[in-house]
Amino acid sequence: FFMAEHLVDEESDSSEGGIEPVSDGRTITFKPQILNEFLTCNICRGYYREPVTVRECLHTFCKSCMYKYIVDNSGPRLSCPDCGYALGSRPFESVKEDCVLQELAIKIFPQVFDKDKDDEERFYEYIGKPLKRPGEDLSETGKRYSRSDMDSPPPAKKAKVAENVQIKLVYEPGNKKKSRSKFKALDKPVLTLPTNATILHLKKFIKQELKLDDIASIEVLFNNEVLGSEHSLEYVLKTRGDGSSARANFTFRQK
Repeated sequence: FFMAEHLVDEESDSSEGGIEPVSDGRTITFKPQILNEFLTCNICRGYYREPVTVRECLHTFCKSCMYKYIVDNSGPRLSCPDCGYALGSRPFESVKEDCVLQELAIKIFPQVFDKDKDDEERFYEYIGKPLKRPGEDLSETGKRYSRSDMDSPPPAKKAKVAENVQIKLVYEPGNKKKSRSKFKALDKPVLTLPTNATILHLKKFIKQELKLDDIASIEVLFNNEVLGSEHSLEYVLKTRGDGSSARANFTFRQK
């Protein structure tokens, strides 16, 4: 068992001469400050709110902090804010909710989350809207339905079928002519591909059509931005496209 004392002011901390945990054999009593480094988000420097953890490197951040970080820094080199581990072409799928850590933070720092709840209630009261609680559904008329009213199981989710997108691969000649270069415009530049196809697939197609030795010399761009091989078409079009055209134009060139 463990017991965390409530936060105390700096004067009482200094008078007690340290924050080492004390054990009586069954209960460990400690100042919550010693857990700060384990329960603090390195983006906002506050205690975790709805923490999410990167699946591979296991670094944890607040959900809102991490999602904002992904949106603000989207690109082929998007990586973990802590260690630089690449988040891949689908960064939102590279993180998962950490419910255990959330419960632990609430148990150790209940006063922090009680204040959050009070602030949230005051905010919704100020804007004149009902506050939705977990397990409740608010209809347009504001009627509340508890979880007991929804005993019927939810409909089974259907497997998501990848949609197709039409793209055009346009050759972009370099500024300097390279001797004996095989790069040229494609005979059939228009392709219809599933949205989960990646830039690597495009490079392999270009290599095959132009009979190149390897794909290392190929650069694929969208809106003048060089794309990473791991990015999917769906990710590129959602983060860099404007939806103004039914067909997306990608360019390719020799490095």
